[in-house]
Amino acid sequence: MHVNRFRQGFTLIELLVVIAIIAVLIGLLLPAVQKVREAASRAKCANNLKQIALAWHSHQSVNGALPTGGGYCCAGPGNRTMVNGGPAGFRTQNWGWAYQVLPHLELEALYRNKNDSVVAGATPQMYYCPTLGPPARNEYANGMMHYGACGGSGIGNVYDGILVPSKAFPGVKLTRSLDAIPDGTSATLMLGEKALNLVLVQSNKSDCNNDQGWVDNWDNDTVVYGGFLPLSDNTIRTQYCGDQDDGTWSGSSFGSIHPTGFQVAFADGSVRMLSFDIDRKVLLYLSTIADGHAISSNAY
Repeated sequence: MHVNRFRQGFTLIELLVVIAIIAVLIGLLLPAVQKVREAASRAKCANNLKQIALAWHSHQSVNGALPTGGGYCCAGPGNRTMVNGGPAGFRTQNWGWAYQVLPHLELEALYRNKNDSVVAGATPQMYYCPTLGPPARNEYANGMMHYGACGGSGIGNVYDGILVPSKAFPGVKLTRSLDAIPDGTSATLMLGEKALNLVLVQSNKSDCNNDQGWVDNWDNDTVVYGGFLPLSDNTIRTQYCGDQDDGTWSGSSFGSIHPTGFQVAFADGSVRMLSFDIDRKVLLYLSTIADGHAISSNAY
């Protein structure tokens, strides 16, 4: 009698079992893959902040002071301050800090390009957190940005943060220097991720914190404040304009898409993740340069 020692294929039940096992494995692996992807994006985001902070340091080394927040809202093609065919310096420049530090991010050619629309429409990769997706543009074709420099508390018309307007801002004659921060560079915020309406930003639409672009000056697009509640992008479902939990309007808040908190760069160049649950007084003190409170790193 001839016996066939070789099976011709799987039975239906065996095939269904294999498919079920593969589905279970995919279900187990997918969250792990997503966590790895988020960790990589978060690391890239932190590196962006680190490089921008170092650009601020380089700006001071070259110019004797930190960049300024530029003039009063809002900046865009046609209102960059030019002198003798070249960009005006940080003390009188209408465009904001993100434009002013371009030469210190190896983007000198973009900085000196005489076409405002070309410059404003550029998308420097360092100004975007990859977790939020690819760089976006507003309806004016200006490139957007996911970070902001710390303008202080944002409470009242007091310039108490590391970023101050330029002389292009009416009546203001201020600059900041790293060696003139009473609270110390390790206890003063320089930059951070800003709160954004997740639905709008990922659909390439504008909200009030993300409508003028990275060349913007003293405005929500490029300035964030520590006197307001930090927000998770996942919780913002309205046309966010810096509206606070008490229903009042204010400046833009720190925030991010990351699940546990938002990343910031301190004035000493270090980068850390702060929790959304950070004590609001601690965040306020970190955001101002001369509040007189000694804030230990254990407090945040």
